[in-house]
Amino acid sequence: MDNIEKNTLPSQFSIFKGKSAMRMQLQTPRSIEDKYKVGCVILQLAPFKEEKNGTRIFAWEDLKLTVKMGVNDLTKIIYAIDSGGEVELFHEFNGTNKTIKLKLNGDKGWFLSVLQNSQDGSKQNISIPITTDEGYAIGIMLKHALPIIHNWV
Repeated sequence: MDNIEKNTLPSQFSIFKGKSAMRMQLQTPRSIEDKYKVGCVILQLAPFKEEKNGTRIFAWEDLKLTVKMGVNDLTKIIYAIDSGGEVELFHEFNGTNKTIKLKLNGDKGWFLSVLQNSQDGSKQNISIPITTDEGYAIGIMLKHALPIIHNWV
């Protein structure tokens, strides 16, 4: 029997919709130059770019919005999903502000949006609908991510 190596990098969870796409990836804790770095979940949203040969292409390279979410963010999102509620998060880094909103969409699920206000005054907003079953899957993954982020497993 062949010896198959297990991939230890977590795969991305992706959702593709008409006008936008979303992906989440777990970043595990690590040590860099004898300093411990806590893990996180990276959230990226990208707008639709074009269609080529029947394949939808999203602007991951040039127009994506990226948010690094820690334990406090994840806990609030998990609670909103589990309780059927909403949440609004705010991040500021180097003069750029990001507002992350998970808003109810009736009984269909939520709208996830990220609004970025840059130091130069430019704004970018990307939203994606999240169905209830997609929200359920996101909640399970984020609950599993919490102990991994702190290396408690």
